[in-house]
Amino acid sequence: MSRYRSFLPHSTPDAEASFEIDTRNTYTESFIHCLKRNPHLCRQQPSPVVIIQDLYRIIASEWVAVNAYLERDLNAIEWRLERGTANISTLDIFLEQIFVMRRRTRKYESLIDNHVHVNLPTHWLDPSEPSSSAADAISSDFQQVRDLIQRNNERIAQTVSLITSLMSVIEGKRATDLNRRLTILAIVATVAVPFNVFAAVFGMQTEYAPGGEKFGVFLWSATGTVGALMVCYLASSVGPKLEERQRRLMGLG
Repeated sequence: MSRYRSFLPHSTPDAEASFEIDTRNTYTESFIHCLKRNPHLCRQQPSPVVIIQDLYRIIASEWVAVNAYLERDLNAIEWRLERGTANISTLDIFLEQIFVMRRRTRKYESLIDNHVHVNLPTHWLDPSEPSSSAADAISSDFQQVRDLIQRNNERIAQTVSLITSLMSVIEGKRATDLNRRLTILAIVATVAVPFNVFAAVFGMQTEYAPGGEKFGVFLWSATGTVGALMVCYLASSVGPKLEERQRRLMGLG
């Protein structure tokens, strides 16, 4: 690992400049800094691989920076998910962002694969010289970058699975609330319909009207029908629960 890729903090304005720290003001300054610190360049005729090794290190460091930005965005999304304050709209936005990140990381991974296998001229490589170890170091650096990107790909897949699960849970809760409201409306309709039916059958302008001689017949007929319907409803809803409870008790026994 190069010192440039280690992301050392910038020195304070009052601190003395250190030759060991790369200020990273420009790529040119960083490249010159790496060349000055490369001991293999002290040879009389250094290999070109030794020279471009520092250049590849700077490129690898930029890929690490890109990967750090991806990790930052993933951490922000996961932090929001841990708080549990996201709704369906927010989760949908998160999915859009993650899909963009997934598309980019796949492209990044394909680009990194081209750097892992460095195709250098054979006459540049000499097993007895530092050029061979420099080529191996270049491949190792980009292999590590690829591992970082693959790790983010795995995190993206896990986050997508988590978000879709949360969306399913929220939709299930919405469906449950809607069913409860529809149940209330069904109960109200069950109470109102018998009165409307008997009012249409008996006629409200006859002796079955309120205050008439046979108004009690109308009232008891409608009320009895409502009661019978409510008993049937309770039996159909409570009966299965009692049977399930009895089965559990028998199973425990």
